[in-house]
Amino acid sequence: MGEDVTYSGTVSAAMEATLMGVPAFAISLDLLNGERSDYAPAARFAKELAATIIRYGLPSDTFFNVNVPVGNPKGTRMTCQGKRRYDDMIVEKVDPRGRKYYWIGGGSCEFEKIPGSDFLALSKGFISVTPLHLDLTNYRSFDSLRQWQTPADEAFFHTDNE
Repeated sequence: MGEDVTYSGTVSAAMEATLMGVPAFAISLDLLNGERSDYAPAARFAKELAATIIRYGLPSDTFFNVNVPVGNPKGTRMTCQGKRRYDDMIVEKVDPRGRKYYWIGGGSCEFEKIPGSDFLALSKGFISVTPLHLDLTNYRSFDSLRQWQTPADEAFFHTDNE
């Protein structure tokens, strides 16, 4: 969920399918610490979603990231990507030989309570369905980035339509 989609193998598989023109979705069950759980609600939803995608199709270059809560979901929500807040994520440690090393991911991991986000929906017991797009370009940044100047006071960035 959130920014974690950028290194999710499940999301990558759905992205690859989309690149090849195959309608796809990634689906994950929200398990903590590898506990055993009932996969039946997630399986039922996956079957229903697949049939719905076959019926309606997906917008061009779009796939879904689906996250299912443990237990019986309260329903389904279309969501946006949430944002994680990492505290003390890099922890300095010492190995048995006295050499320093760094453990990444050692702190607490919380999510921001963004209305409509995948994290919030899942935390409230809903299945989260986030439509993702292959184009990761941040188009909203273009105007501010065009303001950048080189040391010679020339525009740093140009676009093809200039």
